[in-house]
Amino acid sequence: MSWLETTSGQHFDPQRTIIVAQYRNGGALPLNYLSADHQVITTTPTNGERMFHGREDQSVAFIPQS
Repeated sequence: MSWLETTSGQHFDPQRTIIVAQYRNGGALPLNYLSADHQVITTTPTNGERMFHGREDQSVAFIPQS
């Protein structure tokens, strides 16, 4: 997160940051340690993706809890 500080002058605060990552279906959630103090939202494949064997990647978002 040093890039953030050097380019914007802002200090990284995980309690004010929404973090989004991708992962493979059936794989472990990346950055799962954030689930201790963040709400976790994951996507699931749509019916079309399931039917036509679309991409296997899914998304997860970690939203800070107030």
